[in-house]
Amino acid sequence: MTKLKKSISILLALLLIFSVAATTPVYVSAETGGDYEYEVLEDGTAEITNYNGSDESITIPETLDGYSVASIGDSTFYGNTRLTSVTILDGITSIGNHTFNSCTSLESITIPEGVTSIGSYTFANCKSLKSITIPSSITSIDDGAFSCCESLSNVTIPSTVTSIGNGAFRGCTGLKSIAIPSSITSIDDGAFSCCE
Repeated sequence: MTKLKKSISILLALLLIFSVAATTPVYVSAETGGDYEYEVLEDGTAEITNYNGSDESITIPETLDGYSVASIGDSTFYGNTRLTSVTILDGITSIGNHTFNSCTSLESITIPEGVTSIGSYTFANCKSLKSITIPSSITSIDDGAFSCCESLSNVTIPSTVTSIGNGAFRGCTGLKSIAIPSSITSIDDGAFSCCE
């Protein structure tokens, strides 16, 4: 009976290890290209993980050292108070959690069609952001995505979006109008709280 218990314990431990490994992105290598740090993913694409430049206006590159840039990772530009304008070119499909959080000088950003996910709190505390167009490739607006964007006055939500997360627009005190399409099936708690 003791051997059976040990065998079961070992099996459960192995299952736990493999389940964690299966949900974690696999990075092949960490690299630096110009002002960017990036990871090469198992599928051969690059994910930008950090920006070391000092430019106020930037265009996210389509490639870095020959690798196609497919995603911008969590917190890549977090707290960058110098940035005023960001253009994201075609090819990017994913923008991580907190990617532009607290970029307080950011006034404009272009998100291309093809981006399928914008993480939680991606643009939170971007106090200078005045407007944003959400591409029709997006199906959900995650928790806190635009919270405390005090200068945001108008938002266009495409008919592809089906859900708006917790506090997605919380504290957007300058928000004057927003059109919610009939495709929306759920609006979570506090999505528009403190929108004066």
